[in-house]
Amino acid sequence: MAQRKKGKTTQIRIIKTQGEWNMILNKIVPTGNQEHSLLHLSIYIRRKVLKIKNLLEEIPEDSVLWMAGDKLTKRPYIDNEIMADIKLIALKTKLTETEVIDRLIITPLLQPQP
Repeated sequence: MAQRKKGKTTQIRIIKTQGEWNMILNKIVPTGNQEHSLLHLSIYIRRKVLKIKNLLEEIPEDSVLWMAGDKLTKRPYIDNEIMADIKLIALKTKLTETEVIDRLIITPLLQPQP
């Protein structure tokens, strides 16, 4: 049985469309250095994980974190005309209607604002 090289493991798989990967990599890979994009992605993830870990170490354990709490389901009212537009977007992007709203509209609201 082959032995894994120490320090070089990949336990996480992230699945995104080519367009999503292009957008992500354009934000984290220096211009003109696309041939090493996977290395830059790994370094970026490592840097972000360490920042989050350090942040969590600074916060008292009994404090409430912004991401804490039970999972809640919200069902906003969406009129039929907009729902038709959502279905068209879902068809073109090969996402479900829920994924269109979640990924393209709701999730960006969780991102820090500049």
